[in-house]
Amino acid sequence: MHTVWQRIRDSFDRWRRFVNHDVWRIGLPGEEIPSGFVIKQVRVAILLVRGIAEEALLLRAAALTFATLLFIVPFLVFMFSFIQTFHLGDEVYNRLSEKLNEKLEQVITTIQEDRGKATKDAAELLPEPVPEAVEEGSLPEAVAGDEKLRD
Repeated sequence: MHTVWQRIRDSFDRWRRFVNHDVWRIGLPGEEIPSGFVIKQVRVAILLVRGIAEEALLLRAAALTFATLLFIVPFLVFMFSFIQTFHLGDEVYNRLSEKLNEKLEQVITTIQEDRGKATKDAAELLPEPVPEAVEEGSLPEAVAGDEKLRD
């Protein structure tokens, strides 16, 4: 039992050494590594986890969100006063309406195309339709005599 815990501890120590030291040594200038993309992604993941855990990344993100919200209100007040001062309301409304209608038409077209593709794909997956009720006398003789199969 002692060897199992020792192996787990050794594995954890190797993992920690890889994260803290070895991953940063792989791919030094002049070295050719076959999976450079994977190593870069591992490095990014390590930096992200460290940033969240050690540098209070979530606190900074919350502060940035709060500052952005504080900025948006005065900006909107300024924009509305600017629009009213120069009587640009109708022009701004018409342009926004045109752009919004264009985007909505694109979204509707995309949804309809996707729905058509999904319907076609679903139709291919469905089994063949079951034929309508079989007329009397058209059943094979082996089935015709069996009352259970006829009904």
